[in-house]
This record gives sequence, structure tokens and C-alpha cells, in this order.
Amino acid sequence: MREIGFDALHVRDVLLHKSSDDEIFDYAKSNGHIIITADTDFSTILFQRSVATPSVIIFRKGTPRDRSKQIEMLSTNLHVLEGDLVNGAVVIFEETRIRIRRIELS
Repeated sequence: MREIGFDALHVRDVLLHKSSDDEIFDYAKSNGHIIITADTDFSTILFQRSVATPSVIIFRKGTPRDRSKQIEMLSTNLHVLEGDLVNGAVVIFEETRIRIRRIELS
């Protein structure tokens, strides 16, 4: 994502590559980051804690694992996703569609 002008970090950049999902989630929330992953555990944590952020972007089966292709998919669709990501959402990229689950807390 840095390649296209976004302030992006990899868990290795902040020495969290050996950390639990909860620790990574807490770091992202504390620092206003969005989590990009193939791991559905982060969306589970989001809903278990009843919080709207950090938003989570998940690349599911059938989507490219190549980082440059993922960046291309994100940058192509970011204009549609941006508002939801800012407000709190789980965005799921699948082979043939993108699903957006907005987080609405009561």
C-alpha cells in the first residue's frame, strides 16, 4: 500500500509478527489503522468486542495472494469502500465479488 501513497505498516515493521491476533488488533485500534488479512479471526474479534474499529479487509479464497494484485484490487475499489472503512466495516474480497458488512453498534 505504501507503493500507492498510503501510510501502511506490516506487522514486522512494528515487531508484532509473533504477536497474538488480539495484540495486533489492539495496536491497529490504538493507532487508527485498518487490518488487511486473509485471517477471519480479526472480524470475529471485532464483533466479539462490539466495536466498530479497526475496520478489517479480508482477502478470501480465490483472490490473488500476490501483494501487487491485492494492492491493485484495493486501489481500484477504494473510492467505493473508503467511507465504510472510516466508519467501521468488514470488507471481504472474494473471487467474483466484494462484500461490505458495515458495523452498526446499538
